[in-house]
Amino acid sequence: MRENHPLLQIGGPLLGILLVIFFIRMGVNQFQADQLEAADAARLASQSAAHAEAAAPAVEAAPASQPAAAAESAPVAIVAQQSGPTAPADVVAAINGAGCAGCHIIPGIPGANGRVGPDLTEIGVTATARAEGLSAEEYIRQSILEPNAVIAPDCWGVPCPAGVMLQSFASSISDSQLDAIVGYLAKLGTADAVALTETAPVEMVMSLPAESVLDPFMALPKEPASESQIALGKYLFFDERLSGNNSLSCASCHQPDNAFIDGQALSAGYPSTALFRNTQTLYNTVFQNYLYWDGRMDGGDMPTLVRDHLTEAHFMNIDGRLMFERLKQVPEYNTAFQEAFGGEPTFGRVLNAITAYVQTLNSPAGPYDAALAGDTAGYDADQLAGYELFTGKAGCSDCHTGGLLSDGEFYNTGVATDQAMFDDPERYVTFRRFFRTLGVPNYRNLREDVGLYALTLDDGDWGKFRTPSLREVGRTAPYMHNGSLATLEDVVRFYNDGVAGQEALGLSDSEIGQLVAFLNSLSSEPVEVTVPALPDYAVMQLGDGGASAAANPAPEAPAVAAPAAPSAEGGVDMAAVIAAVGKGGCTACHVMPDIPGAVGVIGPDLTNIGADAATRVAGESAEEYLLQSILDPNAFIAPKCPIGDCMANLMPATLAVTLSTEEIATIVGWMTTLGSGR
Repeated sequence: MRENHPLLQIGGPLLGILLVIFFIRMGVNQFQADQLEAADAARLASQSAAHAEAAAPAVEAAPASQPAAAAESAPVAIVAQQSGPTAPADVVAAINGAGCAGCHIIPGIPGANGRVGPDLTEIGVTATARAEGLSAEEYIRQSILEPNAVIAPDCWGVPCPAGVMLQSFASSISDSQLDAIVGYLAKLGTADAVALTETAPVEMVMSLPAESVLDPFMALPKEPASESQIALGKYLFFDERLSGNNSLSCASCHQPDNAFIDGQALSAGYPSTALFRNTQTLYNTVFQNYLYWDGRMDGGDMPTLVRDHLTEAHFMNIDGRLMFERLKQVPEYNTAFQEAFGGEPTFGRVLNAITAYVQTLNSPAGPYDAALAGDTAGYDADQLAGYELFTGKAGCSDCHTGGLLSDGEFYNTGVATDQAMFDDPERYVTFRRFFRTLGVPNYRNLREDVGLYALTLDDGDWGKFRTPSLREVGRTAPYMHNGSLATLEDVVRFYNDGVAGQEALGLSDSEIGQLVAFLNSLSSEPVEVTVPALPDYAVMQLGDGGASAAANPAPEAPAVAAPAAPSAEGGVDMAAVIAAVGKGGCTACHVMPDIPGAVGVIGPDLTNIGADAATRVAGESAEEYLLQSILDPNAFIAPKCPIGDCMANLMPATLAVTLSTEEIATIVGWMTTLGSGR
């Protein structure tokens, strides 16, 4: 009988251990998230109770989803503290748009405190010595255009590795952005460095945006959110810190001055990716039964669509936990979330706030709505003739029906996939990844967008896409799911020629012009959308509970933990210990005697921690060491863990906020007895 190869004998158990560690870590992350959400809910309940008790006379509270315009006081203005000196706006925009801030320290660029790549504080001086024969400007430009051609010698004490900066980086920025970045960096550290300016305080106005329409062409299907939630959602909609590399906001693709589309045939996507469908407008999404071209999202669950856009690798590629930790480092956001939701920033509240804003982007009533009621006086001669063609000879209203001008159904109209799309590697990779994720069989050999089929796997749904609303259609070119038709006239001629086995419409050139005139009348007058000035970071130091500590102060911990409370029998109150340890989530990572389920192998075995802790740091008692390890988890890293050297950042920095002073004292007091003979 053939024996297994030694590598297989080792690999199986090793794979099993890695999988256990992976799922334990997932569990710890979820536990921490649940703890934070629970603590947040408790604070909100406490605040609500206090407000209710103080209110007189008592009245029945309106549901949170109802309009707050009548009930709220004057709009709250949240004024940001003065930011530090900043570079010119075009430079800040270019560097943030390129995502440089995530990897480098760059003076004058808010949030540019990354420690992945080299510190660029004096790059204008150091670059001149990097490559013989190249000026600082030439060197910097070359390092952007060909990232691996010139590698910086030092990244925080170690040689900078190749391959970290994207090879496609230069293609993600325009020539003017490249010039702005190079020109600014080439002068840093020199006598000619660009002068920085103090930025004016940012005022967050929590009132209804001018572009929000709460009395649209037909009754809203639900009550809108409060004004403060809508206003907060607008700020978040424009904030690039909601993307993984600080380079994209929702408005990057859904541009307000372009009817909330990007005007491109196919969407650009996250840097180093490219999408294969046309960006749809955000107007009137509150009325949609299905979202996306393929209808893969329920129209009644817009927050999930927002989550999809924020977290998907080809959209904005942000980890939810990273996102709301970023927001917590912006004091004005903490105040705004308190005003809008009664608590600090959370992932769910971000989703709900953006949803609140987007669902107010609605079309007002227009001539078409009057025509539905029998009044066509708002049309000129061509528009009226086009309306009659639309509802008659051309048959458009068979699918584009009702107030929304869409039946919400799915059809294959014979729009062909442009095979040139597959010549773009980044677009093709995104295409394959997308259909693989949805479980499409034989996705590797797909050469066309299968649409609804990817969800149903029903052959009859191959190539079907949702009927789009024609509201604002005159402002949302190009058209179709792949942006293949540039103008409304192109669309009308496409259908006039006969599609998907249907007969040609037989429209004359004059009739085509009249139908286009009617379609253009379905667009409302554009409303100027003011891009809000965004508040800057004011990063809090570790140990002070985060940016929301002032609003939600954590209990002060004792200088030295007291022993655990004795039980009636004179020993340790193990019920209190078990409760505190469970609340802190310690059992998922550590072996702890007498604690049910404490069999974790991520962190060190704590069986003898009372004896071991006294030897870890010179001059510190076991109590002092254990207390500090809870209050500031990265201050002391244990020397050995079951799976190797103990790592930093595994223990949540929020543990001291999650636990009360008494609970911390209970845990510390009990741990000092472990292995110490006490």
